[in-house]
Amino acid sequence: MKNNSNVLFFIVIVLLGMLIGNVITELVLLIPVNILTKIFSTGFPIYLHNTNFDMKVIELTFGFAMKINIGSVLGIFLGIFLFRWINK
Repeated sequence: MKNNSNVLFFIVIVLLGMLIGNVITELVLLIPVNILTKIFSTGFPIYLHNTNFDMKVIELTFGFAMKINIGSVLGIFLGIFLFRWINK
């Protein structure tokens, strides 16, 4: 049971790291320096387009979108570092 809670805790920490990285990216984009704007605003999207399942009684729609940039990658590394530091 502890192993499952560690996996869930790891996922939560990494997602929080991504959110912190995106906040840092938005703060850096407020600085009017062209090179920082280019570096931090460049990213690539990952999509799972909407998929519909119509069963005549229930209709389900699934979709997923994520944009990875430098800030979110730094946040992922920050989350992994924090997870390893907490679980020493």
